[in-house]
Amino acid sequence: MAARVTPGSTHEPHEGAAHLSGEQVSAINRFPDDNPNPVMRIDADGHLIYANPASSGVLKALGVSVGEPLPAEVVARLETVAPARGFVEFVSDSRTYAVWPVPIRDLSFTNLYGMDVTAERAIVKFPDQNPNPVFRIHWDGTLAYANPASAGLIAGLGLAIGEALAADLCDALLERVRAADRTTVEVEAGGRTYALLPVDVPEFGFINVYGTDVTAVREGELRDVVEAIGDAYMVVGGMPERSDDHTSRVAAMALDLADAVGRIEAAVRLGIRFRIGIHCGPVVAGVIGTKKFIYDVWGDTVNLASRMESHGVPGRVQVTHAVMERLDGSFVFEARGLIDIKGRGPTPTYFLVGRSGAAGVGVAGSTSDGASVGG
Repeated sequence: MAARVTPGSTHEPHEGAAHLSGEQVSAINRFPDDNPNPVMRIDADGHLIYANPASSGVLKALGVSVGEPLPAEVVARLETVAPARGFVEFVSDSRTYAVWPVPIRDLSFTNLYGMDVTAERAIVKFPDQNPNPVFRIHWDGTLAYANPASAGLIAGLGLAIGEALAADLCDALLERVRAADRTTVEVEAGGRTYALLPVDVPEFGFINVYGTDVTAVREGELRDVVEAIGDAYMVVGGMPERSDDHTSRVAAMALDLADAVGRIEAAVRLGIRFRIGIHCGPVVAGVIGTKKFIYDVWGDTVNLASRMESHGVPGRVQVTHAVMERLDGSFVFEARGLIDIKGRGPTPTYFLVGRSGAAGVGVAGSTSDGASVGG
């Protein structure tokens, strides 16, 4: 039921009370009762003289009932935003309400029009916590919002909030939205490659763009993920198409993987780290099976790469002497010393630290998520 002041109300009159007859009150209150959004009314002294049924959440947030005065600080906030037709937000039971004050000066009261904006605020809030780039554009291509993880992407595109995307990028994103096409648009920004997926949000008239850093994937197009085993996977470089730089490509992938995981806030907070092992040498490859065919790789190189991972240190990339010799000069290594490898005995190993001429890159990932890399 609506809560409202009726003719013959027992509320005490006060100086700022609205000057309304009983018939005027009934007429004014008739239609707001049917409004699905909160509608309230306060008099010149800040007393709540009417609230429709949809206003219960706002009243709970304010801690008032009809006939009681609003807190002085609330009245002051409403008076401040009223001239510019602004609004004030209130939160109650995990719901967020925006309230717009509209003074009706000739009748000595102010109407308060509310709206539940919980969903809209959630859309704004959660991208801030997304470890991947998320930004928002209007249909004219203007950048409306960008989360912290998109800082490198936005800077690489030379954008700022309120500025328009480059015409070709904007057209590509809008074209996908109009066609409901879920394929991504790739862009180069800040020395990185990003895949952008635009998603229309018609309820609010804008487009969310979700980005994924695919630099490591694009740089590693000559590498194949051959096999996933439990929580590990094996990557091979230099096959099936031969490439002379396969070892450096695999090493670069390991560092890029570390960098990507290290930029995921949740991974850092939860202490997720990777073990990665690399060895290089000859392998045997082929397709096996009679009904279900699998392309696989075998040999001592695969086994030793697996040992580098399993005997490694969480958060580090461990490599063999053969890898260090091949990449010495283009990558930076740290000697770990001898470790006892099953079937081989004491074996010299090294940690891959980073690229030469660049700051060392640490490795982050899951202690249980090992990666065996044979190059």
